Amino acid sequence: TLPSVLRGAAASDLPDPDVLAGVDAPALVLAWTGDDTHPVSTAERLADLLPRADLVVAEDLRDVLSWPERVVAFVDARPGD
Repeated sequence: TLPSVLRGAAASDLPDPDVLAGVDAPALVLAWTGDDTHPVSTAERLADLLPRADLVVAEDLRDVLSWPERVVAFVDARPGD
């Protein structure tokens, strides 16, 4: 699933900042240092625009491999959201 999500993100532009600022849903933004296709700066901008965003920046492969567990924890922490 993760490769499909990343391919979709790579093929998309960010929506208008005002639209993102109006999203009232929790969001988990994942970025990987050194990923030129998905720069950390873009993830930081997205996390800044989304009012309920959590940003996680992976420094190495071990951090990336922790993403599935982070996603589960993120979803589990928000029952009813």
